Amino acid sequence: MVSVAVLLANAELRVPLVRALSDGPIASNFFRNLQLTAFYDIGTSWSGAAPFSSGNSVSYEVIKQPPFEVEIKNYLNPWLYSYGFGMRSVILGYYMKFDFAWPVENFERQDPRLFITLGYDF
Repeated sequence: MVSVAVLLANAELRVPLVRALSDGPIASNFFRNLQLTAFYDIGTSWSGAAPFSSGNSVSYEVIKQPPFEVEIKNYLNPWLYSYGFGMRSVILGYYMKFDFAWPVENFERQDPRLFITLGYDF
């Protein structure tokens, strides 16, 4: 599905653990940049009717097979969200992120997933 509109939100708590506990300069680049995180992400996307209206592409579908036409109303949650925890630091000169997240779809928590990311936050 290709969407033309999106709505996203993110909340993060970042704790620079070693910096918070250290009294002086930190020589190690890894420990100087180490952050523990907790996060919550939520979003939705759509084409046509907004996901909150009854005629949107997620909740309403028409299947035409002559001589019949079927209207299907799905009561799906248009929001996808996830929550979890992770860490960020510089490893071998590269900014790395390791996140452990639980995605939630239609109010059902899915199996946890590990995300490894190379690069800075946007």
